[in-house]
Amino acid sequence: RLDWLITFLLVTSHIKSNDLTVFRLLGYTEKAGDWKVIEQPISAGSGCSVSDICIETFQELKLRKKYKGIIFRIENEKEIVVESTSDEPDFDAFASYISSNYEDKPRYVVYDLEYELPGGEGKRSKIIFFLWNAPGSRIRERTLYTSSKAYLRLKLTGVSSDVQINDFDDFATVKENIINSK
Repeated sequence: RLDWLITFLLVTSHIKSNDLTVFRLLGYTEKAGDWKVIEQPISAGSGCSVSDICIETFQELKLRKKYKGIIFRIENEKEIVVESTSDEPDFDAFASYISSNYEDKPRYVVYDLEYELPGGEGKRSKIIFFLWNAPGSRIRERTLYTSSKAYLRLKLTGVSSDVQINDFDDFATVKENIINSK
């Protein structure tokens, strides 16, 4: 039986470890007319953990601009690891590399997209997180990557956009939408 209905949630704190993040939520309950503290563990639905190297490599991309892109994979259906990094400054060339080299393998991809604003308003940079759902990949692989995505994404703080890409044409659409969003 549902004793109360949460109408408002506020994340008040969270505790991180390698395998689990616990959010402490403050929820307003309509039935009781008061606030209630709820602790909600969030982990990878697939049971995959995130390697510390993933977070360190992402920080190098974000803070030190050491890389332009990172490709992550799931190893042995247990752990998300860094597969490779890229210095490719051209987003279209990087997208072409992903779609041609991973046409039958899903991957997580992070790219630091730099672009000119229309009207000469200056340069901007946004870090984008992609779930590359390769068109030729097996359903089991796609399901594993999809169910683990939220957990990896939670670990990578500072990402501007989170997008699922299913084919090469989606890359151009995403780039255009980001540039036009200001």
